[in-house]
Amino acid sequence: MRLALVNHLHPESPLVGATRLREFARALAGRGHQVVLLTEAMAGAAPPDEPASLAARLEGHDWTAPLMVSARPCRLPLLESLRQGRLPRPVRAVLIAGLYLGRGGVFPDWSLGTAPLLPVLARRFRPQAVWGTFGNTDAWIIARELAALAGCPWVMDVKDKWDAFIPALFRSYLARRFGDAAAMTALARSYLDHMRPRFSCPGHVVYSGVSRSLLAESTTGEAEDRLTLSGSTYSADTLAALMAGIAGAVRPGTIFTYAGADHRAVAEAARNLPCVVDIRGQLPLDELVTLQRRSFANLYCCVGDHDRFHHKLIELLCVGRPIVCLPPDGPEAEGIARATAGVFTGCSTPDEVARALGAAWEHRSQPVEGDRDRLAAFGWDGQAAILEKVLAGILSRRSCP
Repeated sequence: MRLALVNHLHPESPLVGATRLREFARALAGRGHQVVLLTEAMAGAAPPDEPASLAARLEGHDWTAPLMVSARPCRLPLLESLRQGRLPRPVRAVLIAGLYLGRGGVFPDWSLGTAPLLPVLARRFRPQAVWGTFGNTDAWIIARELAALAGCPWVMDVKDKWDAFIPALFRSYLARRFGDAAAMTALARSYLDHMRPRFSCPGHVVYSGVSRSLLAESTTGEAEDRLTLSGSTYSADTLAALMAGIAGAVRPGTIFTYAGADHRAVAEAARNLPCVVDIRGQLPLDELVTLQRRSFANLYCCVGDHDRFHHKLIELLCVGRPIVCLPPDGPEAEGIARATAGVFTGCSTPDEVARALGAAWEHRSQPVEGDRDRLAAFGWDGQAAILEKVLAGILSRRSCP
């Protein structure tokens, strides 16, 4: 298949929002499909594409890898003032409303910047399907426009929670505006269930994958007296409760390690822990996994509603040590942990955290083996196979008389 993927974030962006479509583009190309990934340009990366240069790139590209295409955003001074907080609140509200009602999204600088490239992609690449991911609705605007020019279906992807980004006043209107999608994919079952009341198209769960190296390597041997917290902590209350639980379970020689963007907040919250405190910033994945494999337990924090799924759980299941989260991550996470034979405890109180860590310490001599075959299905290639089936099914139905 010839597939066009649309995401706002450039594939070289360090932000996690760039990962999903970048890795699916690579996995789909590895499965023999011709793939274009269209994003906004990023400073320090390859120069943005122009129509003439894009035509030449399409002509000479080696399709064993995806073609990464980027568009220079249009400069819109009023929009810059909006994002920098320089507009009075009433003007800000009117502008946001006008953008949603008039165009369907609040990133017109990006979607307008892609406009000159879309006819080239439609004529020269001739995509058979377009897959656009929601981090914002302008990705859907671009996906719909490209699909219309190419005469092919478009599929909406949901990797962020709709209600967290779309003001309540515009949700029904925008759902109708984008209601012509051939299908919807979602990062998790809970995300799909959240969207079903607003969108009637067929829905499918396509999880973000984990790396081949994480799936291929196994944890061995006894764990150190170390526990590792990684990722966002979301709220001061959650972090305080987690620290109280840790304080009730550690020994003087225990090493508490944190890796992530909230290092300052965690360092402050962990000041009085009765153990060694090791605070890191963001780490490359291989360094983080090395720490996690040596830990007798790995922890993460949740937002606190059951309408959200944390992909971190799947990565930690592959690590092969007990997992503790606060607050509980919900039934979808629990089901995945059971299906893959992982050791996972969702906690509601500091006492529950302390008990879960105590149990993990008692079983530190052996890693959690888990069901490696079932975990392999959560790799990028395994999930790309699911996406491939979804897209092929849409094309098959369209070709039926």
